[in-house]
Amino acid sequence: MSKLELKNISNRFNNTKLKKIINTYHLSLKNGTTPGFGDYLRGCFSLYQVAKILNLEFDMDMKNHPMSKFIVSTDTSEKQVKYNEVCRFFNDNYVGVDSKTYKKKSPQFLDELIKLLNSVNDDEHYLFSNSFPIFDNIRNESRNFIRSKLVPNEMMQKNIRIRMSRLGLKRKCYSVIHLRCGDSFLLDNHTDKNGISIFEKVSEFLLKNLNPGSKFLLLSDNNDIKIMLKNKLPQLIVQVREITHLGEKKNLDDVQVMNTLLDFYTMANSNKIVSFSKFNWGSGFSEWCSVVYNIPYVKIIV
Repeated sequence: MSKLELKNISNRFNNTKLKKIINTYHLSLKNGTTPGFGDYLRGCFSLYQVAKILNLEFDMDMKNHPMSKFIVSTDTSEKQVKYNEVCRFFNDNYVGVDSKTYKKKSPQFLDELIKLLNSVNDDEHYLFSNSFPIFDNIRNESRNFIRSKLVPNEMMQKNIRIRMSRLGLKRKCYSVIHLRCGDSFLLDNHTDKNGISIFEKVSEFLLKNLNPGSKFLLLSDNNDIKIMLKNKLPQLIVQVREITHLGEKKNLDDVQVMNTLLDFYTMANSNKIVSFSKFNWGSGFSEWCSVVYNIPYVKIIV
């Protein structure tokens, strides 16, 4: 989007009452299901950019999600949020091209969002967005802000230290292989042929890159494929735990939520993330972890 086009569209914003937009992560949106945590983080970067364009404040609200039990609360607002009224903004600035590529339509996305914001009759607006950011260049100020909202609490920090110690991992001294087999594994607890495709691709990659001096931690939404790869490549670091999709379910098990966040924070301490996915956008969970913590990221679509 050109600077002139951006200016022309942003000038359509005329709501003098609205001061802040808050991307809200909880399990019961008024008009649809809640996508995954990586999708939420992507939407936070997007709304952060929009807020800057429109001279608004931006904030994140996760206190009504079970994951809030494991992160430090930074909320100082006394406002009573009507979470059952929070709606998803469905324009995600994403257009699939083929099985391996996609494009964005940022002018239409921004124009539609401004129309929504112009209709708000309050100084704050709570919504959910998982949209792709308008600008690909992510600034450190947005990274630092979003990172400040994801600080693990004392209990979680202790669990992170225990996990890394048990796995023999030291901060920034290992790489992560993240296998995104698909939500069907997490939501329906079954496997399909996609797992085999990813297994073959990962096996080929690791056979070329796994040398005696390297450490690779394997994370996946499919425990079966972890075991298969561990059997083939015993030097891989693997831990089989029950994880969960942090969105799209109305009831989440606290232990599974904690295990999923342990995967996230373990990735955040790595020196590189290699993602294998069957989706043309890759894996939001690992990609936006890499963006938040500024970690080198390789995306391989299978």
